[in-house]
Amino acid sequence: MRVRAVAGMLLGLVLAGAAHPLAAQEAVPTANDYGQTGLIEMPTAWTLPDGYVRLGAAVGEPYRHVFAGFAPLPRLETTLRHSDPTFDLDNAVDELAVDVKVVLVRETAFWPQIVIGARQLFGDGPLSGEYVAVSRHWRWLDVTVGIGWGRYAGRGGLPNPFGHLGDRGDVRRPQDGSSLDTLFAGEEIGLFGGIEARLPVPGLSALIEYSPDDFAFERARDPDLDRPVPVNVGLSWRPVPWLTAGVAFEQGEAVIGRLALSFDPGRLPTRRAPRPPPPIVDRAAAPPAGEVTADGVLAALGAAGVRPRAVRLGGTRAEAWLDRDPALPAATQIGRAARALTGAVPAPAAGLAVTVGDRGLDVSRVALLRGDLERAARHAGSPEELWRDADVTTAVPPANASGTGSADDFAPRGALWGELRGELSVADEERDTLYRVSVLAEGEVWPWSGTVIGAAGRIAVADNLVLPTRTITALVRSDRAFLADHRARLERAYIAHLWRLREDTFARVTTGYLEEAYAGTTGELLWRPHGRRYAVGARAAYAVRRDSTSQIKLFPLSIVTGHLDLYYRPPLNGLETRLSAGRYLAGDLGVTGEVARRFDNGVRIGAHITATDGDGSGTPQVSGGLRLSIPLHVLAPVATRSRATLRVEPLLRDVGQQLDEPLRLYDLTSPLAYDAIVRGWPGVLD
Repeated sequence: MRVRAVAGMLLGLVLAGAAHPLAAQEAVPTANDYGQTGLIEMPTAWTLPDGYVRLGAAVGEPYRHVFAGFAPLPRLETTLRHSDPTFDLDNAVDELAVDVKVVLVRETAFWPQIVIGARQLFGDGPLSGEYVAVSRHWRWLDVTVGIGWGRYAGRGGLPNPFGHLGDRGDVRRPQDGSSLDTLFAGEEIGLFGGIEARLPVPGLSALIEYSPDDFAFERARDPDLDRPVPVNVGLSWRPVPWLTAGVAFEQGEAVIGRLALSFDPGRLPTRRAPRPPPPIVDRAAAPPAGEVTADGVLAALGAAGVRPRAVRLGGTRAEAWLDRDPALPAATQIGRAARALTGAVPAPAAGLAVTVGDRGLDVSRVALLRGDLERAARHAGSPEELWRDADVTTAVPPANASGTGSADDFAPRGALWGELRGELSVADEERDTLYRVSVLAEGEVWPWSGTVIGAAGRIAVADNLVLPTRTITALVRSDRAFLADHRARLERAYIAHLWRLREDTFARVTTGYLEEAYAGTTGELLWRPHGRRYAVGARAAYAVRRDSTSQIKLFPLSIVTGHLDLYYRPPLNGLETRLSAGRYLAGDLGVTGEVARRFDNGVRIGAHITATDGDGSGTPQVSGGLRLSIPLHVLAPVATRSRATLRVEPLLRDVGQQLDEPLRLYDLTSPLAYDAIVRGWPGVLD
């Protein structure tokens, strides 16, 4: 009776919406209980918009879900989810899971949208299932139908079309979880479907769905659970475009609330308004050659808002070397330096070259024609014409450049910045949810080119970290509660040297206190061919465990780790992928895959998953996480490296852990590499 009453009320609201149709809302689609774009329990064919992030939770019976979603590609939605049972399931579900959805066909005027997806593609447990969903939008109404395997086939009835492939037709045991062996497996498949109707109240929608999930796994372990009613009904309310709240009556007896925050990191106002660019000076107004000095050119570049390190002047060429400003794209810094050179060098200098680097590590060189800049000043040129004649190559060190006049600004310099770091764990063994909030203050000094002396301190703000109750086989991160006992703690103190072995090969050596739990020495090589989308790196470290109760002391525990890193940047804006294989801090062997998105405003978000051979028990261990980094240039205009970060990953896990070391070569060179300059070239004249 309760189901009929609620369904009748929703049907009335839907009919009211039909009488007062609303235009389609330009907003993020609804998230279901599991964090995927969907209805209530079932998925739809809609996905998060490209680049969007979703954070949220659903609370009720028989599970509490915490999720973080990310759309790294226009046709891909990924979700990291932790599902915590509200009754004893022998820890069968208390693991982090990865859900994936891929768009096969986009909705058009004649075709619906079609997706294929998997819930719990990675991670063990009984909630896994695969599906194909079809959705169609009609003004105020969205309709979805689909077929599913695993949990989506609890009320099956149709034969599995893949049953003749290997053992795909065998009975699928829910507790097996999802893996390549169980994808699209089972004797039967199920049907699901539902509608979302937008109501006359702004932002309010009514949801109704048919769910084939019979919760057989849960009913076998809890005799108080009845076979669920297959119809779920609910409401979804979006008071503002980035926030969705929902409530649903599910399985004929459970009320579940849901809250999700969705936003586009690329639209966050993280950039402060830059100072106006210097004017482009025509050669007729250029200073005479006898009045030009290299020191004067350095001063003119500094007045233009860039960070000059050296200049070389020749008869027909002028060249400048810049240190990177994190607040501006590399192309914009190159353009501003070239504009400043037009007013600082004599008329015969028809070629202007700018080299960009970071901490003395030169990466890329761009040579421009002075005449192209002059035409752009008369609105007769454009960034595209500048690019047509530009020569983008690997960097040439100042010492190797020829010129009749030169000046080097190699005086020691440094930088200070801060980080507000939030860490959240929803899959630790000790407690359902762990968190830590800290403020890090960090600084660097560069006594000479390529050498960095750095230090950082951490101030604890709040946490609920606990000491482990399980037997510790490898002490890596499980004693972080001791770190929380120190209100202020030395995070790291190190000295590093960076250099180029060849034009496309970089190297780094770092020694000291590398991170909060380890000291030691690390070495890294990176081969990054100019103009290519791929790179190959290798890292090795001799790591010594720091005493968590002391700021300085070390434990007599050491380990040698090493990883081979493969990087690839697909031809999409800001996307980065990385695959690492090697030995981790607990001595375990495995691989880590990461997909990240770097936005033009400096925001970076990445999702990663690690699989290793475990803690010696012979059981593979899988973990994952999500990291979001937001620059704070607007709030900290002086400390341009300041940022706020959120890390959603296990806090007390010992296996699958890598050093959180500073100055990774790929991260240093990426903002200055060829593809980053190409991506930012439309702003070269800003």
